[in-house]
Amino acid sequence: MVAWKVALKDAEAYLKKAEDGHPDDKGRITVSLCSLALIRASDALYELFYGKTPSSHDDISAWFQNLYSRDHHIETKYSKYKRTLDKWVKSEKAKAQYHGKRYSKTEAGKCLKATKRYIENCVKPILESES
Repeated sequence: MVAWKVALKDAEAYLKKAEDGHPDDKGRITVSLCSLALIRASDALYELFYGKTPSSHDDISAWFQNLYSRDHHIETKYSKYKRTLDKWVKSEKAKAQYHGKRYSKTEAGKCLKATKRYIENCVKPILESES
Protein backbone atom coordinates (compact mmCIF):
# COMPACT_ATOMS: atom_id res chain seq x y z
CA MET A 1 0.00 0.00 0.00
CA VAL A 2 1.16 3.54 -0.76
CA ALA A 3 2.77 5.25 2.27
CA TRP A 4 0.33 8.19 2.37
CA LYS A 5 -2.64 5.81 2.38
CA VAL A 6 -1.16 3.90 5.32
CA ALA A 7 -0.63 7.17 7.19
CA LEU A 8 -4.24 8.24 6.55
CA LYS A 9 -5.58 4.89 7.74
CA ASP A 10 -3.47 5.23 10.89
CA ALA A 11 -4.85 8.74 11.46
CA GLU A 12 -8.41 7.52 11.09
CA ALA A 13 -7.75 4.65 13.52
CA TYR A 14 -6.36 7.03 16.16
CA LEU A 15 -9.31 9.36 15.66
CA LYS A 16 -11.77 6.46 16.04
CA LYS A 17 -10.12 5.40 19.31
CA ALA A 18 -10.31 8.98 20.57
CA GLU A 19 -14.00 9.16 19.64
CA ASP A 20 -14.74 5.84 21.35
CA GLY A 21 -13.26 7.14 24.58
CA HIS A 22 -11.71 5.32 27.51
CA PRO A 23 -13.31 4.79 30.94
CA ASP A 24 -10.29 6.17 32.82
CA ASP A 25 -9.79 9.14 30.53
CA LYS A 26 -9.33 12.52 32.17
CA GLY A 27 -9.07 14.09 28.73
CA ARG A 28 -5.41 13.18 28.47
CA ILE A 29 -6.00 10.02 26.44
CA THR A 30 -8.31 11.84 24.01
CA VAL A 31 -5.77 14.62 23.47
CA SER A 32 -2.92 12.11 23.07
CA LEU A 33 -4.82 10.07 20.50
CA CYS A 34 -5.90 13.20 18.63
CA SER A 35 -2.30 14.42 18.55
CA LEU A 36 -1.25 11.11 17.01
CA ALA A 37 -4.10 11.35 14.50
CA LEU A 38 -2.99 14.87 13.53
CA ILE A 39 0.60 13.68 13.10
CA ARG A 40 -0.32 10.72 10.92
CA ALA A 41 -2.78 12.76 8.84
CA SER A 42 -0.04 15.33 8.26
CA ASP A 43 2.36 12.52 7.43
CA ALA A 44 -0.02 11.49 4.64
CA LEU A 45 0.38 14.94 3.08
CA TYR A 46 4.15 14.96 3.52
CA GLU A 47 4.49 11.45 2.07
CA LEU A 48 2.41 12.47 -0.95
CA PHE A 49 4.23 15.73 -1.70
CA TYR A 50 7.76 15.12 -0.34
CA GLY A 51 8.08 11.33 -0.10
CA LYS A 52 9.15 11.67 3.54
CA THR A 53 8.00 12.95 6.93
CA PRO A 54 9.54 15.31 9.49
CA SER A 55 12.05 13.72 11.84
CA SER A 56 10.62 15.74 14.75
CA HIS A 57 7.03 16.49 15.67
CA ASP A 58 8.18 20.02 16.47
CA ASP A 59 8.65 20.52 12.72
CA ILE A 60 5.12 19.46 11.78
CA SER A 61 3.60 22.92 11.43
CA ALA A 62 6.64 24.35 9.62
CA TRP A 63 6.38 21.55 7.07
CA PHE A 64 2.65 22.23 6.75
CA GLN A 65 3.33 25.92 6.19
CA ASN A 66 5.84 25.03 3.47
CA LEU A 67 3.11 23.12 1.64
CA TYR A 68 1.22 26.36 0.93
CA SER A 69 3.74 29.18 1.31
CA ARG A 70 7.08 28.01 -0.05
CA ASP A 71 6.26 25.03 -2.26
CA HIS A 72 2.68 25.91 -3.32
CA HIS A 73 1.49 22.29 -3.20
CA ILE A 74 -1.79 23.24 -1.51
CA GLU A 75 -4.08 26.24 -1.58
CA THR A 76 -3.58 28.96 1.03
CA LYS A 77 -7.16 28.47 2.21
CA TYR A 78 -5.80 25.51 4.21
CA SER A 79 -3.32 27.73 6.08
CA LYS A 80 -5.77 28.13 8.99
CA TYR A 81 -5.12 24.51 9.97
CA LYS A 82 -1.55 25.36 10.94
CA ARG A 83 -2.99 26.72 14.20
CA THR A 84 -4.50 23.30 14.91
CA LEU A 85 -1.10 21.66 14.50
CA ASP A 86 0.61 24.33 16.61
CA LYS A 87 -1.88 23.94 19.45
CA TRP A 88 -2.51 20.20 19.64
CA VAL A 89 0.80 18.76 18.41
CA LYS A 90 3.51 21.29 19.20
CA SER A 91 2.03 22.67 22.39
CA GLU A 92 -0.14 19.97 23.98
CA LYS A 93 1.13 16.57 22.77
CA ALA A 94 4.00 16.21 25.23
CA LYS A 95 1.91 17.56 28.11
CA ALA A 96 -0.79 14.99 27.42
CA GLN A 97 1.50 12.03 26.79
CA TYR A 98 4.34 12.51 29.23
CA HIS A 99 3.38 15.02 31.89
CA GLY A 100 -0.09 13.71 32.65
CA LYS A 101 -1.85 17.03 32.21
CA ARG A 102 -5.56 16.69 32.81
CA TYR A 103 -7.94 18.18 30.31
CA SER A 104 -11.55 19.10 30.91
CA LYS A 105 -14.19 17.35 28.83
CA THR A 106 -14.72 20.65 27.05
CA GLU A 107 -11.03 21.00 26.21
CA ALA A 108 -10.74 17.38 25.07
CA GLY A 109 -13.88 17.89 22.98
CA LYS A 110 -12.33 20.93 21.31
CA CYS A 111 -9.27 18.87 20.46
CA LEU A 112 -11.41 16.07 19.05
CA LYS A 113 -13.45 18.51 16.97
CA ALA A 114 -10.32 20.26 15.64
CA THR A 115 -8.79 16.90 14.71
CA LYS A 116 -11.91 15.81 12.83
CA ARG A 117 -12.04 19.12 10.96
CA TYR A 118 -8.37 18.87 10.00
CA ILE A 119 -8.76 15.35 8.62
CA GLU A 120 -12.16 15.81 6.96
CA ASN A 121 -11.89 19.39 5.68
CA CYS A 122 -8.19 19.69 4.93
CA VAL A 123 -6.26 16.43 4.56
CA LYS A 124 -8.86 14.28 2.78
CA PRO A 125 -9.84 16.92 0.19
CA ILE A 126 -6.18 17.55 -0.62
CA LEU A 127 -5.41 13.83 -0.95
CA GLU A 128 -8.52 13.27 -3.08
CA SER A 129 -7.63 16.11 -5.44
CA GLU A 130 -4.06 14.86 -5.86
CA SER A 131 -4.68 11.13 -6.25
